[in-house]
Amino acid sequence: MREGFDSAATITLSAVEPPTPVRLDLSRHAVVRGHTVIPLSVREVEALALLAAEPGRVVRRSELTTTIWGDDPPSGARALDMVIRRIREKLGPGGDAIRSVRGAGFVLVSHPSLEVTTRPA
Repeated sequence: MREGFDSAATITLSAVEPPTPVRLDLSRHAVVRGHTVIPLSVREVEALALLAAEPGRVVRRSELTTTIWGDDPPSGARALDMVIRRIREKLGPGGDAIRSVRGAGFVLVSHPSLEVTTRPA
């Protein structure tokens, strides 16, 4: 036996499973987490498509609002925030990839458990 090695020492390994990857499939209007398909509303898809078109680019609130609602925006100032909140919830841990940029809008950043698919696989 090597010197300094305690034969009675116990090593405990804990298995930490990586988060289930989340795939955004914009062509199917869905979020796919593992084998679970979570449908997205039309507004959620439009917002995600705009954010995913150029990851890393800050998309202004006005641009998102115009894309989602066209010339008839909602009267409530927080309607866009509600759409973004629902998207984040559906993405689960990958929801952190959508960041708020104070005074500007939102940006989609890279995230280890998020994959964007705009065409069917």
